[in-house]
Amino acid sequence: MPKFELKPITRPVELGDYAPEYAGATFHIWVNMPRAQLNELYLLQRAAADLVDEARREPTSDVSVLDRRAALWKDIDARLNAWYARTWSQHADAATHWTADDVRELSDQLVSADPQAWYWLSRKCQATITEYRNLERKN
Repeated sequence: MPKFELKPITRPVELGDYAPEYAGATFHIWVNMPRAQLNELYLLQRAAADLVDEARREPTSDVSVLDRRAALWKDIDARLNAWYARTWSQHADAATHWTADDVRELSDQLVSADPQAWYWLSRKCQATITEYRNLERKN
């Protein structure tokens, strides 16, 4: 039987679709990633939501609790940055690839200057993956 190599499939997301002033910023989203990679995102999102929920339910000034939460948040953030770096780095053109540090710098920049842009980009990435995975193929 001949070997078949499953290649990464990417779809472009244009930040200019969010705001014309950001035209030219293109992200190549890996849409046929393994389930484990997609599940990793969901688990990280759940962990972040749980941490926010805990902070709302149990406000505290206890430094040890605050330090624990900060460490957890930092870990989740680093793992999310790595996830996006892998997801945005599957295009054939290596010049479009991202590192986790690149993602962190972008997210820091957007969150401080235009927080809705980061939210839009992360949601658009997920929607692009979902649309591809739900697409019915022609025979």
